[in-house]
Amino acid sequence: MKTVTKKAAAVLPMNSILAGDCIEVMNSLPAESVDLIFADP
Repeated sequence: MKTVTKKAAAVLPMNSILAGDCIEVMNSLPAESVDLIFADP
C-alpha cells in the first residue's frame, strides 16, 4: 500500500480584511489561495 501525503496547505486568515498596498498584499499570498479580491481606489 502506498502512502500519499498532501502538500501542507498554507494557513491563511479566513474571511478577513487585509489592509495595505493591493499589489504587495496580493503578491504575498500563495497562488490559487484566494477566491475574491476587492480593491477600492
